[in-house]
Amino acid sequence: MNKKFLLLLIIISVIVSQIIICYLLLIKRNNIYEKKAYSLNSNTQNVYTNKKQFDFGVVNEGQIVVGDFLFYNNGESDIEIQNMSRCSCLKIDIEKKTIPSHKSSNVKVEFGTFGRKEGMIEQEVLIKTSDINNPMVKLIMKGYINKYLSIIPDNIWIGEVIKNKVISRNIIIKSYDKNLEITNMRLPQNIRASIGNIIEEKDKKIININITIKTDSILGNFENNLTFITNSKYIPEINAKVYGAVVNEIKAVPLYAEFGQITKNKQYEQNIKIILRESNVKIDSVKTSSNLIIAQLKSKNKKEYNLLVKLLITGEITKINEFVTIYTNKKNSNLIIPVIAKI
Repeated sequence: MNKKFLLLLIIISVIVSQIIICYLLLIKRNNIYEKKAYSLNSNTQNVYTNKKQFDFGVVNEGQIVVGDFLFYNNGESDIEIQNMSRCSCLKIDIEKKTIPSHKSSNVKVEFGTFGRKEGMIEQEVLIKTSDINNPMVKLIMKGYINKYLSIIPDNIWIGEVIKNKVISRNIIIKSYDKNLEITNMRLPQNIRASIGNIIEEKDKKIININITIKTDSILGNFENNLTFITNSKYIPEINAKVYGAVVNEIKAVPLYAEFGQITKNKQYEQNIKIILRESNVKIDSVKTSSNLIIAQLKSKNKKEYNLLVKLLITGEITKINEFVTIYTNKKNSNLIIPVIAKI
């Protein structure tokens, strides 16, 4: 009797043990599924940074600024991070590309400012992560950059200038390198330049340069390049441009008399304003290239005249390409005004 009871007790114990083991395994499996479901469906991100931007303040062009960003992994599994930035101005150093659970990794960003324009700048840094809820982290390096070397103005517009005139202008070269010097200049034949006052302030150097421009005797637009050679290993030379238009001492508005389509046996006329740009220029006479044109000049004041151009159309003429010439007391300063019409 005792043996039978003991055997029964053993069988019952084994069955109960198996039931308990199966129950525990079922709970463990359900917990695993719940964690996976949470990981896939939760909106909670696992990667955090101590800051999203680094303000480096005010720096001079050419300086390398360094910002540190700390990445935290608050999840239960490892997180992978890698640099996705493509700018050659950036150097990214990641302390640990694999961040264990509840650990951190420092991301060191070096930003080179050489070649950047003066003013505020925001440089984007992209870090890719394996966190499905935060796959791309955008960091910002921002601040104000002082131009290492600049020329002001770099485009010098002198406007309309009488031929064979000498014009003076002033430009400045500004540098945050107090050891900067202008060692040489490459200039066109019609331009001269000399170094003027040099001002040294606390953090920059200002070099004043005086330039003189002698305009050509040929009418029309012009453009000249000025190159200043420096002792800087970063920017060995800096350029400016001078441009404008060489004009005659006498000007017509409009430049020509265009009558368009006209009819025979009718008289046409048009007024043209004549302006004397120089006080020593005088009009001697007015002549036409054909007897089809009559030109009458009347003075309005010492600098302005009114030229009345009339057309007298006769015969079998189909078009008119003539001109009026105004002669002055200055050599090579005569003004030719085209006269155009179709019949």
